[in-house]
Amino acid sequence: MRAALVVLAACGAAPLARPAPTSRLAVPAQVGNVVAVEEIGDTTFVLDEHRAYVVRGGVVAAVSEAPHGWRGGAPLAAPDGDGRWAVGVDRDGRLWRITIAGELEDVSERFALGDAKVAAIAGAGTTSAFALGDGVAYSTDGVHLDRTRLAPPTAIAAAKDRLALLRAGGVDVWDLAHGTMRGYAIPGARAVAFAGGKLAVATGRTLWLEDGGALHAIAAPGPIAAIAGGARLWLAAGALYAVDGRALRKTDAALPAAPRLFASQGGDVWLGTTGSLARASIDRAIADPAWQASVEPVFQRVCAHCHLPGGEAGIDLSTAASWNDERAEITRRVLVTRTMPPAGTELSDADRDALARWLGAK
Repeated sequence: MRAALVVLAACGAAPLARPAPTSRLAVPAQVGNVVAVEEIGDTTFVLDEHRAYVVRGGVVAAVSEAPHGWRGGAPLAAPDGDGRWAVGVDRDGRLWRITIAGELEDVSERFALGDAKVAAIAGAGTTSAFALGDGVAYSTDGVHLDRTRLAPPTAIAAAKDRLALLRAGGVDVWDLAHGTMRGYAIPGARAVAFAGGKLAVATGRTLWLEDGGALHAIAAPGPIAAIAGGARLWLAAGALYAVDGRALRKTDAALPAAPRLFASQGGDVWLGTTGSLARASIDRAIADPAWQASVEPVFQRVCAHCHLPGGEAGIDLSTAASWNDERAEITRRVLVTRTMPPAGTELSDADRDALARWLGAK
């Protein structure tokens, strides 16, 4: 890969936008020290240091003991090309698939990693990445694996066809589609994430955000404890902040001691600490039980990779309100002309019938 030096933009304080109310959804279990939260469809997989919890419909459906303790996890594109798997990394560096029944399967060989010890994993769409003792392995299609030997990163993040490798003194960003690399020198960099496909890097009191091919510095309101990417960027800095553009919106969510943040589908965030885990939501419309029951599961399986806030389609369809706003266009594109979802994305007849009933077209 070709290295490139990128100039960082000058520091500036971010404006504090209007306060943001939040709502919370607690996981009904006494979890330990949470190390990963993975959402696949309507199922949430929660990993603490010793167990994996499978949560469905607000209920803990299964609990499994970790083989040798968990160090982390992420949803990854299945190596057989069929959907995504909830995957955990144990303290011996082995990969384990966690099924919705709570069963565990050693899948290191399935990902063509052999006996390599994995330190961390990251996934986004069909892009998967594995931090190894002697470098990084990655896949852009969930099937074929490439390896690069280099000093192992201290953390890794993934977006569609992009990787960010945290290292001493900065971050390397790989463009996997074009085979290029950009190096950002950021002394004190301690956390990295992608939000809406854009890079975010945190130091002690500065948040660096990617925009226009450069990183722009925003002074945080306090010491940065954690960040989480996904559809929206979240920041724990004395309080919980949602990042809108270059503005920080302070929320009214109670921030736990020693917080850990995990991205949630649809732009929410999971707040984890030893003993508890809860999801904080912002700008959410009043719940629509019918939409949640019949449409949201289809959205998460089929549409979420393009239609989350900040997604590549540019149209947010992550709430019932957004579906109501786009009802006529969705009906036309999905049910009449059938030009959505795009070619290569499966929408079963049962799924289309479920959408038709909610849309009032059947």
